[in-house]
Amino acid sequence: MKYLNYFAFLMLTVSNLYAETVSQNMQKTQVIIVQENAPKVVVNSANILADHIPQASLQVGRVKDNIEGKAIFIGIVDGDADIFKNHPDSKKNRIFIQLSRSGMSKVLASTPLLLYAAICQLVDEWNDYDLSVFERGHFFSPTFDWVEGNDGFFAARKYFSYHYKPDQSVRELARIGCTHIPVNALATPFPYEQGPPGEHYYRFYITNPDLDQFVETELNHGIYPPEHLAANRNQMNKNIILARSYGLAPGLALCAPRSVPESFFNRYPHLRGARVDHPFHSYKPRYTMTLAHPVVRWHYAEMMKKIMHLFPDLDYAYIWSNDSGSGFEHTMTTYPGRNGGAFLVREWRTNEQIANKSAENIFQYLKILKNAAEITNDEFRIILRIFSFPAAQDTLLKLFEDGYDIRILPSSMPDTDNREKFQQVQQKGSLLSTTVSLSIPYSHVIGAPFP
Repeated sequence: MKYLNYFAFLMLTVSNLYAETVSQNMQKTQVIIVQENAPKVVVNSANILADHIPQASLQVGRVKDNIEGKAIFIGIVDGDADIFKNHPDSKKNRIFIQLSRSGMSKVLASTPLLLYAAICQLVDEWNDYDLSVFERGHFFSPTFDWVEGNDGFFAARKYFSYHYKPDQSVRELARIGCTHIPVNALATPFPYEQGPPGEHYYRFYITNPDLDQFVETELNHGIYPPEHLAANRNQMNKNIILARSYGLAPGLALCAPRSVPESFFNRYPHLRGARVDHPFHSYKPRYTMTLAHPVVRWHYAEMMKKIMHLFPDLDYAYIWSNDSGSGFEHTMTTYPGRNGGAFLVREWRTNEQIANKSAENIFQYLKILKNAAEITNDEFRIILRIFSFPAAQDTLLKLFEDGYDIRILPSSMPDTDNREKFQQVQQKGSLLSTTVSLSIPYSHVIGAPFP
């Protein structure tokens, strides 16, 4: 028995001599290879590895299984590539990691959205794992394909806060696994909108700027100074480049349709739509254009086409409405109450008829934006904050289909009736999302104290 115990101890000792962690394996790397013509996210991901493997050199090249020495290849390959095709999965977005004891290791992503987070996980969280976990190759699929990150600074007024560093913020969002980020922001810490002396309501207009803060059409030409529009476009372009450099998909977060200056209605009084300001906070009424008029619909389509022509990288638009100077006609939740122009409904209609008409008008607006965006990006998606429209919700849900997505309150899902309605929309291809936050009162993270 004594000799048997000694033999078992000897075997364990020998096996431990050959055991190797992920970190120990990577420290033997001599070369980090990035794919040819790689997007910036591949280079940034390689730099993360290089920081942890100081002796390794960075090179541009291709995957070679018979390479001399030890190397790690980092790249993005199509989801239909053999490496993913031979391992079918219901998830489109995946990561493949294979770490070899010698020769070439691989970190491959089917999309730029996941690569940076995967590399960070490898060096920060999986570095103590036994190499055997990855030696034969391991596939990873994210729990959520879509995680929009928002630090409250990057595309907001707080961007101009002292010592705020957007590069660090975007890098951190990518590191923790975010995939999307809103990028439309004003170039100044204050909006073009102004108000009477003592009013503070105009300050809300820096939040989620609408399309007309970046481009114009013949309809509203000259309403905003060209320098204002150009500066905002430059700011958005800078944000898009930064987002893409870490693999994040850029998108629009719009308070829309937003009110326009009164000078517009001096030209076209018949195009006045809904009053959307908050009477308690604003000292003057503010109105949107009426979306029920064909020329206004053309105007929004043209603006979206121009935006997409300038920024073809844009991936989605999130519509936050009936708040911060925006709103849809004849919806019951605009701050002044249900109101709007005469082109949509007449005053003798029932509440149900008005709600149905307002829902159709909302969806028509979403279609205008999506159809215009699809000319440039046929996978462009529209997201609506649907809880802003309780009376119109049921009609809206019947109209939604693939490419039109819904954002709800976390408290909406426990409601059985709502859950069944949302699930029916999901079956038609719509994506369902919600918001969690450390600060927003209706979106608490479980376990995090507030305030």
